[in-house]
Amino acid sequence: MKTNKMCALVGNLHRYKELMPLIKNRPLATLPFDGKYRLIGFNLSNIANANIKSLFMVFNEGETQSVFDHVGGGKEWNLDGIQNRFFIHTYQNFVRQDDNNSSYYDVLIDYLRKSKSEYAVYMGSKILCNIDLKTLLHIHQARNCDMTVVYKKIDLEKTNSDDILLTLDDEHTISEKTFAKDATTQSEVNLCADIFIIKTH
Repeated sequence: MKTNKMCALVGNLHRYKELMPLIKNRPLATLPFDGKYRLIGFNLSNIANANIKSLFMVFNEGETQSVFDHVGGGKEWNLDGIQNRFFIHTYQNFVRQDDNNSSYYDVLIDYLRKSKSEYAVYMGSKILCNIDLKTLLHIHQARNCDMTVVYKKIDLEKTNSDDILLTLDDEHTISEKTFAKDATTQSEVNLCADIFIIKTH
């Protein structure tokens, strides 16, 4: 992939009360997985494999120590090269309460403008997957969409109540979205993987 063609954003703001006290002082993204690994490693590996050079990560206030401990200088994911840049933004609680989350979007938009990338991929840390982001970008370009959303067909019983489910029309365009807790009794649903690609310029 051409350098600077696509930048990446990784969001980790959602809190999961069911996982307390495991995530009392850390984001979901840095929970251990198979020993020395962390959940965020999936996203970082996907980004590195796509040769993405610019990365922006957002974390809640008070949860960043485990992020710095794990990511360090980014060497394991080729983020420490002379052409590479990665940023870690701390979203402070007093700011969140004061501006009703508007500064969250302001910071992301500022990053997208400064990255000067033609495309941006956003990934959450709730769902683990290995995904070829270069192929995903090709699909996005071929369909000439405003946004491409990744989803997976899964049995409804395997979803969590706050998972987002997508309803698609015959053109594979999203016609409706709903939370799993509000879903009908259908056995198979389209689970939003919290991965999105948009054209930024």
